[in-house]
Amino acid sequence: MAFAAQHLAAELAPVRVNAISPGIIDSGLWDARGAQKAAFLTAATSRTLVDATGTVQDVVDAVLWIMSAPFFTGETLRLDGGRR
Repeated sequence: MAFAAQHLAAELAPVRVNAISPGIIDSGLWDARGAQKAAFLTAATSRTLVDATGTVQDVVDAVLWIMSAPFFTGETLRLDGGRR
């Protein structure tokens, strides 16, 4: 993804191009796991550096920050709690 954002930003300049690479986000996508969801999210949380699962609000905050930063372009913002 980082490669795509960098090259699209160069091709489309002065239009800014950025990407967000989210980790595990508790967005409702995992609801299909039923009773396994809680165990899955707990295991995922334990592997992050911040000991938390991402939320939809975390993604919204990142998007709003990118949109408000006019000197930020060609970047991929990793939103993964430090888990690569």
